[in-house]
Amino acid sequence: MKNIKKFVIACICDMMIFGLLSIANAAAVTDAGFRGRIVLQADGHGELWYVNRAGDKRYPVKNLSVLVAIASTVNSHDLASSVFLKKNLGKVLVENGNRSRIWYVNPSDGQSYYYNGSTESLRFISKLAVGATSASLAKIPVDCGATGSFDLSCLVAAAQTCTPASNINTLTVDFFGTKPTTVTLYKIEGIKNGACVFYKKLISGSVVLPAGNPQSVIDKANQSYKLFVGKDGRCRFTTTELTDTLLRWSHGQFDSNDEPHTKCSGQFYNVSTVPSS
Repeated sequence: MKNIKKFVIACICDMMIFGLLSIANAAAVTDAGFRGRIVLQADGHGELWYVNRAGDKRYPVKNLSVLVAIASTVNSHDLASSVFLKKNLGKVLVENGNRSRIWYVNPSDGQSYYYNGSTESLRFISKLAVGATSASLAKIPVDCGATGSFDLSCLVAAAQTCTPASNINTLTVDFFGTKPTTVTLYKIEGIKNGACVFYKKLISGSVVLPAGNPQSVIDKANQSYKLFVGKDGRCRFTTTELTDTLLRWSHGQFDSNDEPHTKCSGQFYNVSTVPSS
């Protein structure tokens, strides 16, 4: 029991020291820029970000698929070349034919470090992070990439401070055999005139009905979805309202009151749901 207590205390101390060092280093790193860095949001909830070399976007490290999508493809022998790595400091790389992990070239030591999304590799790569405050990171938009199902965790994190963020979400829901699928672009556009502006646009939409439905019914159902395709709109929320709404959506809880006409406007919210015959 004493050994367990010592271990727990040691872990807590390590986390406190790492957090304090990260905050202390935040100002210095801000001056130098976050470009090509793994960054720990030290005064947040421990969010870990990768900031691209241009310094104009940041990506959630925990979402491996997002990093794979932006990674440059290389051959395995390139990763063993110090000359090659020196030319690619701060980049995220993926091996040709192996998209199950990425390699991050650390600008501090010129070495490449792999990350495959596991808890162990996340803990290891977090040790390479520099600290940052939420205020300094707020200037860098978040690219949440493409996600599926109810994965809106990246948007939820951005909504807490209304940090500009974007996400393309593909969602399929099974309503007793009726399966609608939508692909939607979501954006948090930041604070404007005292409100957090939330943008959405339906990229595509379709529905699969249970077997036995006549083709005319299937066509009419899909026509209803097509009415919304390409339409967009904006809602004005407080940060708390937007965060709570996205949290409910991430748990599959949708309500018509989530986007009231008193807060939302645009083509998406003005479409008649009754298709013309």
